[in-house]
Amino acid sequence: MHFWASDGNAYAHYTSRFRRRPAEDLQTLRDCPVFLQNLVPKALEVRATVVGGSIYAASIDTRGASDDAKVDWRHYDWASTPYYPITLPPEVSARLISVMSSLGLVYGAFDLILTPTGEYVFLEVNSMGQWLWVEELTDLPISDAIARWLIDPVA
Repeated sequence: MHFWASDGNAYAHYTSRFRRRPAEDLQTLRDCPVFLQNLVPKALEVRATVVGGSIYAASIDTRGASDDAKVDWRHYDWASTPYYPITLPPEVSARLISVMSSLGLVYGAFDLILTPTGEYVFLEVNSMGQWLWVEELTDLPISDAIARWLIDPVA
């Protein structure tokens, strides 16, 4: 993830814990949008890729990973972060399909957190989210689902 700043340089910044800083330090944020949210405790993170009406979900277990990866799995601590295919509870799956329908999407990559108390928390849906890394780590047949949908979107 890169952002091009007014100085012509590319900068990348993943989710991190916000620490109070002097106001002058916050000037570095003036050229890019910033989203602040409460830290959500997690048991697992979930990437759920929806193609048509099919859901391909994978758990991302960062509990044994680096501190940075525990906050945002995109820090890619591959050796300490297992990825597994999972089945979402029916009510969570229904909500994902409802969001897809409401937005008029046929493809979406959802990021969720499963809290230690078993609650699923929605973070985002990306209509152009990457899927191949999920497929390679979990053997979920996402590419096949996309190809099937492209051949016959009504099926």
